[in-house]
Amino acid sequence: MQIFISGGVRSGKTSLGEKLAIFLAGKSRKIYLATSRYYDAEMTKRIQIHQQKRANKGFISIDKNLNIGEVTDHLKSEDTVLVDCLGTLLANEMFDRVEGLTETGFNSSALIRPESIRDKIFDDLLKIRNKVANLIIISNDVFSDGFIYNQTTEMYILTLAQLHIKLVQVSDTAIECVYSSYQCHKGELLIK
Repeated sequence: MQIFISGGVRSGKTSLGEKLAIFLAGKSRKIYLATSRYYDAEMTKRIQIHQQKRANKGFISIDKNLNIGEVTDHLKSEDTVLVDCLGTLLANEMFDRVEGLTETGFNSSALIRPESIRDKIFDDLLKIRNKVANLIIISNDVFSDGFIYNQTTEMYILTLAQLHIKLVQVSDTAIECVYSSYQCHKGELLIK
């Protein structure tokens, strides 16, 4: 089973994803595939808070912020995998490999083609899905603030939107979280 969950910051999407993973896994392993990087003290603290919140929930944590398809060697067919978060993974894949960083930001001509990154991430997620019993993907909704950003940021937002569309199409269930309330747009919400 594949479940896609999106929502704004602090909308409850990770909590829902964890509840679904616990429900679906039963007595099988629950893998928490974390995509964040330890950039600075603030991010390190946020990661530690997330780790503390799930410490007693029985998750096996794997930190993988690039090339997530490489984790399949460590997965079993009965596993339930929770990927948190697609938006962070995309940012890592798009921007951490850039050699054209300038004082004013990213040189968009130095970026890897966003279509190839999109397709690589999609293929990596399908590789994981085809290896395990359940895959839950968490992602941010960054599409409704009404701002127009620089070309590089707009390219990131468009690429994330394209990934959302592709993943919803192949998911059994698609859920949107808004202020800790859930709307199921495809499939059914397996828990209450």
